[in-house]
Amino acid sequence: MSDVIINTVLRILALLASSKQGEDVLLTKRYVENYLYSNYGRLIGKEKYSDFLGYMEAYSSNKGISQNLQPLLNLINREYSLKQRIQIFITLLNFISYIWNFRMGFFVEGEQFVSEIDQVASGFRIEKSVYLDIRRFVFNEHLRIADRQNLLLIGADIPPVDDIRYLKRERLKGLLSFMYVPPGEMILLRYRGRDFLEINRKIVFPNQLYTLTPGTSISGAGIEPIYYGEILATILKKSGSSGITLQASHVNFTYGSTGQGIHDLSFTFHSGDLVAIMGDSGVGKSTLLNILAGLNSAYQGNLLWNGLEYKSHNKLFRELTGYITQEDSLIEDLTVYQNLYFSSLLSLGELSSD
Repeated sequence: MSDVIINTVLRILALLASSKQGEDVLLTKRYVENYLYSNYGRLIGKEKYSDFLGYMEAYSSNKGISQNLQPLLNLINREYSLKQRIQIFITLLNFISYIWNFRMGFFVEGEQFVSEIDQVASGFRIEKSVYLDIRRFVFNEHLRIADRQNLLLIGADIPPVDDIRYLKRERLKGLLSFMYVPPGEMILLRYRGRDFLEINRKIVFPNQLYTLTPGTSISGAGIEPIYYGEILATILKKSGSSGITLQASHVNFTYGSTGQGIHDLSFTFHSGDLVAIMGDSGVGKSTLLNILAGLNSAYQGNLLWNGLEYKSHNKLFRELTGYITQEDSLIEDLTVYQNLYFSSLLSLGELSSD
């Protein structure tokens, strides 16, 4: 998570906490400090906690929540995209959930809690059905989530819920809950259980919220790894969302009479899959990537994107795909600015020299 987003979350949390008094203020500071230290380490956590205290002091001596909140929300709307605002809202809920797990009732004062959180979400211009489902997921109210086709549960035992997708993982002591948030194109995770699990070699703490990124894998002793692509493909299949299927059937390409190249290659990939192309030098890895990128159409066989033949729609697919080569495409004699400037000028010829 970027520093900009976490600092924005701290500002909002400080504003919401500025109305608290006595023991509630001390507990707020203690729990926020613990959260920052456990998630960012002592050095960075200490810096961010100092920022939080500064925000609290500023808001406690200036106006009130209602007068301070709307200008802050307006500023955030101007500076951040919808996806970033959803990330800020999710992180804010995670802070509050963390505090709530330690002291039931904090920030949960009947309608005031609901009103403040809903006001933030509404101020971020997040669709009501979306932020309500996010809030329910964060606070383990899965059965109240309206769009349950975006949910996925993974565990050893099948829960008695008919309309939520479920994947079985033997030896998993507990339950992994996932929710896909379409407007933010992100997957949320919560874990309840006793297993020692890791996300990309970082410990997964029970009852905390995590945002998964492409390439993520969840692992644990004796448990078959769970990959981001598997999670996304399962949810998208359930929800009927449109994805991309790339299928190769008996693809061949050889260099002249050498016989070297690609021989009878077939595969099927789906949106969210993490694919590694591995092999010795000269076996055809770069050749395959050039074919997939549309840079080489002299192959035999069929290459289909969502059922459409690549060769027949090469121009369309070239506009929709990006290819980053393994070598840096930089000119060493030019500055960083000049590299970016001339690259943009070549790609977007309508740009003015200004």
